[in-house]
Amino acid sequence: MLTGRDLARFPLIEAWRLESQGKILGITTIGNTIVWATEDGQVYLADSQNGLIIKVINLEASLLYQPVATSNEAWLAGPDKLYCLEENGKVRLELNLPEKLVYPPLASQGLLFLFFADNKLEAIEARSGQTLWKYNLPAGLISAPALSDSSVFVNLASNLILRLKKSTGEKIAEYQFKEPVCSVWQADDKYLFLALKSGKVLSFDLKKQKLSWQVSLGSQKIAWIATQGKLLYVLTSGGIVEALKASSGDLIWWESISGRISFRPVFFQQEMFIPCGSQTLTGFDLKTGKITSEINLSDEINSNVLAAGERIIVGTYNFRENKSYLYGLKKEPQLIIEASKSPPQPAGTQIVFTAQAVGFNRPKYEFYLRTGDGQEKLMRKASASNTWTWFPVKEGDYTIVVRAFDKRLTRKTELRYNITQFIKKMETERSE
Repeated sequence: MLTGRDLARFPLIEAWRLESQGKILGITTIGNTIVWATEDGQVYLADSQNGLIIKVINLEASLLYQPVATSNEAWLAGPDKLYCLEENGKVRLELNLPEKLVYPPLASQGLLFLFFADNKLEAIEARSGQTLWKYNLPAGLISAPALSDSSVFVNLASNLILRLKKSTGEKIAEYQFKEPVCSVWQADDKYLFLALKSGKVLSFDLKKQKLSWQVSLGSQKIAWIATQGKLLYVLTSGGIVEALKASSGDLIWWESISGRISFRPVFFQQEMFIPCGSQTLTGFDLKTGKITSEINLSDEINSNVLAAGERIIVGTYNFRENKSYLYGLKKEPQLIIEASKSPPQPAGTQIVFTAQAVGFNRPKYEFYLRTGDGQEKLMRKASASNTWTWFPVKEGDYTIVVRAFDKRLTRKTELRYNITQFIKKMETERSE
């Protein structure tokens, strides 16, 4: 049986590992197929669940950025060419680039957005490779652009953010800020989240064109901002993770991390996984911020991390061997239970039991109470709530049983608990 004390270090498990020559650039997926590439133009395709290699391609050209997936293909960028790769490994298109790219391509809704060194932005149709529109930017890019469902947001010099319509390149609006913006992060078409060089996080209301809220992180430099549900997760270069309420900026929880946060976090089921330090991947519970899992890899994490089906995919690089290793990691399903008060406790005490299903997808929980004679009673029907409150009225030895299940998995765990007689204890104290 696992208790709450085990919660802090609950490991990921290696499901499979692949090896490739050269330095890995990044990973993407097309359906259930993983695509990863190295700097020298080697491209690998593998099954995300079992790690079996499907195909290896040599583009015979160097590559600059991690692969980018559109609906049914992956795009790879070299110094002067773009390559479009189908799920079967066939190179369907090769496009010549007029200038060198200054940021990785961005993909959305069947479109690919390219950002060139001469302050030009171009949108192409992913299926045909045809250029849909071009836009000459009035100033140089300060950070990577961001996308919403309808728009492209471009962070320019002079604290200016330009908003363009994705489908046509038409300018929708421009926003002037008083302080330098170091990065732009987009959640939807209602709000724009900005990181300032001064260490502030801003929420900008796009409809009203005014500041919604701001939070200062002091001297902390903001490395990443990610959104999930109603929360905004801010990660700093100093190793701090803060969960803020997206609507107001209120702090929900914060946690420190040992080591530099090297890549964007990835969300998987009810957790957020963050590459931190050079070789560690740490999982956090989205609601509480508690560390739920941790794995130390043998080499430096050198690529983006992504979730593919039931796997977390991460790439590492060994400089001395000039080899990259791609890991498919999984969570071994487990069920944890803990009590708010350690036994024994007197009758009449309020005791809260909390369960956590690790490796489950949106689990439901059932709580049972078993008495010393073996009789078991359902105390709370299946629910998404993982707590049950007990007010014992009779002394004895009990067993609290929790069952957790989702569409695929089910687990049971037990916790023995002793209740003493409160009245007898009081009478003994008076007689003394």
